[in-house]
Amino acid sequence: MGQRKEDQPPAISPAIKIELERLEGMTFEDALVNAEVDLVGIARPEGPLRLFDEVSILEISADGQHVVAVGRDDEKLTLIRDYEEVLLVEGGELKVVGQTDDFSRMLAIHEENGARPNSMYFIGESAEQIAVGSKIDLLACDSDLGQFVLILEIFEDPTILRAYNVVRGTPVHIQDIEVGRILKSVDILAVSDDLTKILWSESNSDQSGSSSAYVNGELLVEEATVIMKKTNRDGSRSMTFIKTEEEGRPKITVFVDTNKVLEDFEGGLVQVYADQDLTLAVCEIVIGRLDDGDKPKRQWLVMTPEGVSKTSVEFDDVAADEVTCEANRISAVVRIDGIKHKIVITREEPVPVKKLL
Repeated sequence: MGQRKEDQPPAISPAIKIELERLEGMTFEDALVNAEVDLVGIARPEGPLRLFDEVSILEISADGQHVVAVGRDDEKLTLIRDYEEVLLVEGGELKVVGQTDDFSRMLAIHEENGARPNSMYFIGESAEQIAVGSKIDLLACDSDLGQFVLILEIFEDPTILRAYNVVRGTPVHIQDIEVGRILKSVDILAVSDDLTKILWSESNSDQSGSSSAYVNGELLVEEATVIMKKTNRDGSRSMTFIKTEEEGRPKITVFVDTNKVLEDFEGGLVQVYADQDLTLAVCEIVIGRLDDGDKPKRQWLVMTPEGVSKTSVEFDDVAADEVTCEANRISAVVRIDGIKHKIVITREEPVPVKKLL
């Protein structure tokens, strides 16, 4: 016997799926051909490639073996890395603001049109949205994109500096530093290894051209000018030289990385000489004032990353082409009262003292 009508299960409506596939357009490979790029070491996926309305190449690696491009299909934007589609967004524009040499790690900004916020993505093995705001930009990063600092404006909230450390391929938010509301310009001068201390400068809003320097949120130097920065060859150490004035007399403050090692040294900085590893540096200083047309004397201020400082004898001048910088040693020919002298600065490591039994 058949089931009664009231005992029968309700009828299930069928699902309807509508798909639309583009049959004409441009592929990533077409963009490579147009740009005359041959990705020799990258395997082409089997089968037909996806078609876009257009494909624009954003970046080509220095060795020519990696390419990042954007494919546009109506309002959809696809970020493509060596044939791989790594990010899909709607509308606006995509741009890459930071990357490793082989593009295995990238920072991309999706700029929206209108009132919607912009987004920043960290792209490694996958894409992860890490920041949203009305304005976003990358201020500093290391070469392998293992650490980076962003500047971020979140509508009505104060502008912040946001620091990230990448752990096992995943960006980890370390800290936010509130830097105010309206900034003319912000520069990252140095970052500690653990990202807990950031030395940065903010250009003042007036026409003086001066800046203020901070470590995190603490104001250290104001009405100043960052006149020079030296970095060692692997980027792990830096020296920053900042000039201030007091009653018309120039003074110099020196930071090694994020640490202030010298403050308000009187004199005008002319030049800085340093070895490649920044284990030793000398600052050529003008001392005294220009009175009655007299030529002021100069002096070398010797600096080490540990903050050890010492001044040389005073001299008349030194020619830049007569300065030699070697590991732990800097020498030059100077004139003292018109007579040539050779000055040699050497860094000597302390000898451990043996304990007596």
